[in-house]
Amino acid sequence: MAQRKEAPAEIGLDEAASLLHMSEKTVRKYIKLKAIRAVKVANCWYVDRASLMSFHAKLTKEAAGVAAPVSTSEPPSPPSKATQSKAGSLATAAIHNLACYRLFLAARDQLNFADETPDLAAFVDARCRDVLSHLGAGYYGFGAAKRLNYDKARAAIGSIIGVLAADAPLYQRHQKAAQFLERDVLPAFGSLMRKLDGRGSDPHRKSGGSAQVSGRVP
Repeated sequence: MAQRKEAPAEIGLDEAASLLHMSEKTVRKYIKLKAIRAVKVANCWYVDRASLMSFHAKLTKEAAGVAAPVSTSEPPSPPSKATQSKAGSLATAAIHNLACYRLFLAARDQLNFADETPDLAAFVDARCRDVLSHLGAGYYGFGAAKRLNYDKARAAIGSIIGVLAADAPLYQRHQKAAQFLERDVLPAFGSLMRKLDGRGSDPHRKSGGSAQVSGRVP
């Protein structure tokens, strides 16, 4: 009598992404957030099937407000739009734990260059995108890559301040935003770097935020 073929305990990242109806990039984020158990061998991720199913059930429960059955052998049903929205909000909440990120979002709201030259407006917009991109990459990164991305984000902020400071009338028009970047946002990076130096670059351990904004940073 032929034995019943059991589902493997671990599956590849591509299969995990397909089962959750998410991109592989999004699944990797949840792995790094410890929401899904997985191991990396060489350059390949192997996802624990039971953990994956439990994660899907949790999202379904939180989105629908009812308990969802957990199976370790059957693939999950496609998540609803509400579930997908919930998953996105979890990732957003995670990055907002970073004090530098919250501070820069506040500063960006003050950087209004609609009345300046198109070239200047385009420059500032591009640097703002660089800052947010590198902050996200740093938050979800590890080791030397984490520090490198935070340094790049800080350098992009410095380039904005430098351009403003080089033109006295321009600086006067945007003094409030420039001073917020220099006096509040950049010191938060210093606080973050000291925390990294003090406990390594583990992105999942949390501690107090900067002196300017209380919060938790990775």
